[in-house]
Amino acid sequence: MEYFTIINFVLIVLGLAIGFVISKFLEKTSITKSFQNAKKEAENILKSASIEGENIKNCLLYTSPSPRDS
Repeated sequence: MEYFTIINFVLIVLGLAIGFVISKFLEKTSITKSFQNAKKEAENILKSASIEGENIKNCLLYTSPSPRDS
């Protein structure tokens, strides 16, 4: 009877260890994907901001008075 109790205990510990390893692997995979998505989104935001900045600069250059207009 004691033999089966030890085997059950070992199986429970082994199952918990395997579950822990699997959960850490899935967590790491999820974090990696989230990080990659955040990086792509940040790159898109920076690209859009750069384009918008160029548009504003061009607009100001076009509409600013020339020294000859004085």
